[in-house]
Amino acid sequence: MYDFRLSERFPCQPGELFERTLHNFDEYEKYAPNVTRVEVISREPMADGREFITAQIFARAAIPAPIRAVFNMSPEMSWKEYYTADVANMTVDWRVETPVFTEHVDCGGTSSVTESAGGCELRVTGSMKINIDGVRGIPPAVARAVCGMLEPFIGNMVTLNLKKYFGAVRQAMEKEAEKKRKRT
Repeated sequence: MYDFRLSERFPCQPGELFERTLHNFDEYEKYAPNVTRVEVISREPMADGREFITAQIFARAAIPAPIRAVFNMSPEMSWKEYYTADVANMTVDWRVETPVFTEHVDCGGTSSVTESAGGCELRVTGSMKINIDGVRGIPPAVARAVCGMLEPFIGNMVTLNLKKYFGAVRQAMEKEAEKKRKRT
């Protein structure tokens, strides 16, 4: 299992960060190093005021050769991300769905934005568990070895993307705030 734990401070109010990171996927595409494009498939308001968002993410990755061989993968990957955004509580429950071995990958968590001194703090928590035991044609020892390589590979790639993305968003917000200060 791979655990996601990320925390980043921002020089803005929680609502501003929430809006910027959940509705402007162009910045994710621009700042996440492996992401090549993001397609928002749907945005559906829910009866309780939350919003359900489905996005398709495309990325390039140096997938290790043994993993590509077992799964017949190319270096370009794609997956779907499902977000249940709760603006009132500044939380997003998220889930990732892979196009290959969907039933063998469990990945999801929660992101929250809270007010803090000088702005707000974003926390991302979650986990990813890949279990391909019992997949026809893959011996159990190979399955365990592949999962042992795949979980940290994907987890580290996603964590790096998130760190770079949120770091770049924070820097852009700091520059924007500095420009406003200079104008006044």
